[in-house]
Amino acid sequence: MSIAFDEQGLSLDGQAVPWLSGEIHYWRHSPKDWPALLERIQALGLRMICTYIPWGVHEGAPGTYDFGNLDPAKALGRFLDLAGQYGFHVLVRPGPHINSELTYFGYPQRLFDNPAMLARNARGGFVLLPVFPRVFPVISYASEPFWQEVAGWFDALAPILKPRLHPAGPIVGVQLDNELSYFFRTSAYDQDYHPDARAKWLNFLRAKYGDLTGASLAHGGPAPGDRPLPDEFLARTPAETPFYLDWLEFKERLLGDSLARLRRMWEERGVADAVFFHNFPATEVRTPLNLPLAEQHTHFCGVDFYMRKTEFASLKRRLLFLTAQSRFPVSPEFGSGVWHTWPPIDLADQEFTTRVAWMYGLRGVNFYMIVDRDRWYGAPITRTGGVRREAWNFYEKHIALLRRLQPWRLRRRAPICLLSPRDYERLEAAANVTAPLSPLLLENFALPEDLCLETNIGFAKPIQRLYAKILRGWESALTKMGVPYAIGSTDLDEAALACYEAVVCPTFEFLGRRAQETLANYAAGGGCLICGPEAPALDEAMREFSGLDHYTGRPIERLDGAVDIVLCEAGRGKLVLVAEAPATPEAAAPIVETVCRRLALAPIYPASPPCETSLLEDRAAGRRVLFVANPTAAPQRPRIATPTPAEYFVDLETGDRFFGDGAIQVDMAPYRVRILDVL
Repeated sequence: MSIAFDEQGLSLDGQAVPWLSGEIHYWRHSPKDWPALLERIQALGLRMICTYIPWGVHEGAPGTYDFGNLDPAKALGRFLDLAGQYGFHVLVRPGPHINSELTYFGYPQRLFDNPAMLARNARGGFVLLPVFPRVFPVISYASEPFWQEVAGWFDALAPILKPRLHPAGPIVGVQLDNELSYFFRTSAYDQDYHPDARAKWLNFLRAKYGDLTGASLAHGGPAPGDRPLPDEFLARTPAETPFYLDWLEFKERLLGDSLARLRRMWEERGVADAVFFHNFPATEVRTPLNLPLAEQHTHFCGVDFYMRKTEFASLKRRLLFLTAQSRFPVSPEFGSGVWHTWPPIDLADQEFTTRVAWMYGLRGVNFYMIVDRDRWYGAPITRTGGVRREAWNFYEKHIALLRRLQPWRLRRRAPICLLSPRDYERLEAAANVTAPLSPLLLENFALPEDLCLETNIGFAKPIQRLYAKILRGWESALTKMGVPYAIGSTDLDEAALACYEAVVCPTFEFLGRRAQETLANYAAGGGCLICGPEAPALDEAMREFSGLDHYTGRPIERLDGAVDIVLCEAGRGKLVLVAEAPATPEAAAPIVETVCRRLALAPIYPASPPCETSLLEDRAAGRRVLFVANPTAAPQRPRIATPTPAEYFVDLETGDRFFGDGAIQVDMAPYRVRILDVL
């Protein structure tokens, strides 16, 4: 196979190819400008481009498509051939959903006239998407009539794409849909109550429990076939929660199954030898978004980023969610400019956030947009091939920097992984009191754990709130200490966890059976598992099961501290049970310090606050790169502790050198990231 993709990235005919791309939309430009635009992208230093292929733009009458026979701007095949002549590798994004700030998000308008294709709310009504310039109803990915229409679109497109796959043509990647996330309406009880979704729900339960009788026993209620779908959180005891946890898991599966179906449809049409990828929207990857599940059906699943320099903490957290969970962390849309109805993202934002992305482990990027178009502004290349000089200068220098930095070969050093338990995320989402408002709308105003029920639901503690507060306490304390960490989920397997010296996972009375087994095997294999405040005694169906209690029953040491912290033997590893659930960062700090001190989890090139550092390594080449960030509006001169006096540091962009005996000091302008080779 001439195309290969693994954790090292993309290879073509045995040669590694950086995943550095720029977005251009062929149909939004006059064909006479295509050569000038491609020449500009080439001059910028990019050798890969990405484009949407909008169904609704190409379809005239139902089943009738214009690929340039009527409108030259729609000559997709000609554009792809031209890109190949200029030496570009091409990523195509054929939908069916593309968004791209198009009215109807790229779907043919006629789909919305067919009620059989539309998502439903719990009362049977249609779900509307309130977007500019026109509100429209949401398509249901549970709808079989919708999938039949998608098949027709793919049938028309495959004869154009198939002969242009590498090595015969320039296409190397195909995106499976776009930002598949229930059209950003991710509340637990907002949608999808389409009749076909009910059938898929029952099939999901059969697959999980063997039959519907097993599901009925787990749910402690009527047979699933006779019971309405969950539309409000009414659980008051632990035994009543599996019904709602299963609903959230089903919603994750519905998205994952859609990606699997899209890939299968392309492969059936001969579009097979390509990298298949997906992109989740610009948010933290939490239920119903499940990144490890998406990567069961794709070569990788990325996350989009449209962030401002003042949003450093949120940007960092989203990056850590991505880079710990994806086998090859890429941003298929990293904001280069912004759409016209959104608060501005200016060049200063882009200069800072782009460097932060590499700082926290991003390995590939598609700059969206590298070429301006309608309903967009701020890209370095104008719609007709001109340049915006300041933006052009930044991207030209930055792309040249990336070819020297080679972030696709670097791995961030983080000794600790903080795991978000998927079962608790589902409980939090199920118990959210703002439904049907989407959490995506509220994430800049309130923490999700503060938007759910405060009751214990019959558990000893309000798990749906406390698990996240425990994790945030660890994040805050580790940041202040200068100890790097990653943020994963309990969907990660043992091989992924084995990369970390320690794993932190909040645990209460229940935890999914697979998660318990993975954590136990991680510890027994030589890792250090930090959990608590309890060792689970139940699985996600509230059946008796504990994969950790045989370790917690063998304590060997009680750590000194204000709370009860017990160190236990666990095969070749250790288990640390923290018997308190600190609800604030202040309460978490002494616990984290005590545990880290006992386990020798030390800072790595810590910088004096408010600046932060991140060390990335290419171990095969023996290379280390230190990023230093000033995320504030004031100049800083942080002191950075260095482990050996023999080291010195060279700024990759300025050439400045820094020497010190145990520490260096670096001048940092506001909102600046410096990239230092460690020599």
